[in-house]
Amino acid sequence: MGSSRPQCGFSLVEIMISMTVFAIVFAGAFGALQMGYGMTRDARDRTRASQILQTELEAMRTFNWTDLSAMVGQTNEPFTPRGEFIEAYSDSFFCKRTVALRANGEQIDITLTVNWDAYPNQKEEVFYSTFTKNGINDYYYRSF
Repeated sequence: MGSSRPQCGFSLVEIMISMTVFAIVFAGAFGALQMGYGMTRDARDRTRASQILQTELEAMRTFNWTDLSAMVGQTNEPFTPRGEFIEAYSDSFFCKRTVALRANGEQIDITLTVNWDAYPNQKEEVFYSTFTKNGINDYYYRSF
């Protein structure tokens, strides 16, 4: 009688099942990683857009009423980002400014908009502000 040794190792079916489970786990992890990178890119772009808008709004706060009144009537007028954004992001972010005088003639509404391309669609960030004649009552509103 020959001695029979116990069989060690895995069968082909067991290896195929483990490879399938590994592929599913790897695909899920890769998908989560891609989603995380996309969320980081979106947050970075939104922060840059907010910085561009904040810089422009702060520059406009230094204008007097005459300077602001001269801008009334601008509708979706393009503006160039100021400061360090000019070189780095002016070709990626498209900036527009709308300036309108309220009916009472004492307040000017300003809308600043930045658009940028983000896969799969275009994104937008908007700031609203109101400046009041002969006062420091400028209100700063931010929308998401």
